[in-house]
Amino acid sequence: MTLEPSSDNAPTVALPAGAVAADIWDSTDPPQRVISFGCRGINGTTAEYGIELNDDEPAAVYTAAIQYADGSVYLGEDRVQQPSIHVDTAPSCALTTDEARRLAALLVEAADKIDALRPAR
Repeated sequence: MTLEPSSDNAPTVALPAGAVAADIWDSTDPPQRVISFGCRGINGTTAEYGIELNDDEPAAVYTAAIQYADGSVYLGEDRVQQPSIHVDTAPSCALTTDEARRLAALLVEAADKIDALRPAR
């Protein structure tokens, strides 16, 4: 786990396993922030948050969640707040069959990251 630096009155909280970056803390009660599990393009580009998409990198998968100041991650049913997987595509995105398979593999990997946040059943 990585300890995230904080400002004067923001909490210092470890990122959950697999998270690679965090936004600043919101001034809500309780404090919360968006955490990123990274962004991966279907042709190998990686970034903490987003990738510039084009003909060479036509699609990417980004996984994020909400973390509270006590270190917990929101796991409720609110679709806006719950851990989520985002698929971004270039404006003129047309995938080859190989690219479609790589996108499918990235989606499964992202789903596994989200499932890892949930307690074992």
